[in-house]
Amino acid sequence: MDIDTAKLLVDSRKWYHGFEIIPGLVTPGQSKWDPEARLDQLGVPKDLKDEKALDIATWDGPLAFAFESRGATTVATDIQDPDVTAFNTAKKIRDSQISYTRCSVYDLTTHFEEDTFDRAGFLGVFYHLKYPVLAFEQIARVLKIGGKVHFEGEILASYMENLDGTKNSTLDPIAIGESEVPLTACYPGKFKGGSNWHTPNMACLRAWLQSSGLELEDFQLNVQPQREPYPVQRVLGTAVKRRKVLLEHPIVDAKKYRRSD
Repeated sequence: MDIDTAKLLVDSRKWYHGFEIIPGLVTPGQSKWDPEARLDQLGVPKDLKDEKALDIATWDGPLAFAFESRGATTVATDIQDPDVTAFNTAKKIRDSQISYTRCSVYDLTTHFEEDTFDRAGFLGVFYHLKYPVLAFEQIARVLKIGGKVHFEGEILASYMENLDGTKNSTLDPIAIGESEVPLTACYPGKFKGGSNWHTPNMACLRAWLQSSGLELEDFQLNVQPQREPYPVQRVLGTAVKRRKVLLEHPIVDAKKYRRSD
C-alpha cells in the first residue's frame, strides 16, 4: 500500500498506540511506542522465523506486528473487537498475516492448546488484572517448556496509596520494594487514578511467576520517584517456562488415604 492511501486509513481511525506502522508513517496514538526498540531492550532475537509468538492485549497491534516483522508466526489476542480498535486497519495497511483471537488472558487454554508458543508478549497488563496469578498460569500453559514471556508493568518500588487514593505516608515503599518478603498492594480497581488492581514488589512478582512454572530470567527497573503527578515505578522483564504450573492442592488418592486396620 502506498503511503498516501495508508495515511487516509490512519486518519480515519482513533488510535491508542502511536507507532511507525509503515516506514515514514506514525499513527497518532496517545501511548507512544517503538516496538522494535522494546524487543531489542528485551533481548529478543532479530530472527524469529522458526518461532510461534503470542501477543496478549494487543490493542492496535504494535508488538504483534514487530514479532511478525522478525519472522514469527504470530497470534494476537485482546478482549476488544479488532474493528473497534485500529488493529484490523493496521493489519490491512501492513498486509499482515497475523491471526486475531478475541479472548481474555484468563481463557488462553480455551482457545489454544498447551505447549503451543515459543514466546509471548504481555506488556502493560498484569497490574490491570484482578487475578494476575491466573493470568501468568494461563500464559505458562500455552508456552512450550523453555518458552519465554516478556512482561512489563507497575512495580512497588517507591510509591503506595491508601484505599481512598491518597499517597501513603506511614509505610516505607522503598523498603517494601527491596524486601525479599513477597508483598503486593491490592487496590479495588483504582490506583494512580486508573483501572489498576495489584502493585507487587519484585519478590512477589517472582512468587507469581514461580507458582506458574516460570522463572525470572532478566529484568530492568525504571524508578523515578520525583515524577509528577505520580512517581514512575515500572519493571520490564523476561521469564522462562521451566516446569508445569504448581497445583494448589493435589487430589487425594482414595486407596492410599484409607485408614489401615
